[in-house]
Amino acid sequence: MRESSTIQAFIEEGRRKGLEEGEARAARRIILRLGRKRLGAVDETVEAKLNEIVDHERLEALTERVDQVSSWDELLAQN
Repeated sequence: MRESSTIQAFIEEGRRKGLEEGEARAARRIILRLGRKRLGAVDETVEAKLNEIVDHERLEALTERVDQVSSWDELLAQN
């Protein structure tokens, strides 16, 4: 049986969201790894703030800023 266009659209949307979530997780891991080297240990508040960020472009910007800030709070401050 052929899937309807509505079902196909739901499947495609699920794939897209899955890819976006995977990219966000990977970016967070990079930020945490680089940040720990430069900024020190991560507390629960910082980790929670980082996990709230779902915009991949913002996460990418944070990876570029890790070496330009002196604290986790400075890194996560809204620009």
